[in-house]
Amino acid sequence: MARALLPVKTTSAHWLAHPSFADAVERFLEREGSGINNYVQELESRSPFRQT
Repeated sequence: MARALLPVKTTSAHWLAHPSFADAVERFLEREGSGINNYVQELESRSPFRQT
């Protein structure tokens, strides 16, 4: 936002061969997702651009 750029959520398509590691990453991403959503909403609420 310092450069007047708003955050944009992205996704990726990674495959993890080790089942236990893949499970751990999936559980982490589930927990992390709500925090990221809250943070993006907070930043969007402080947007320097007019809302349409």
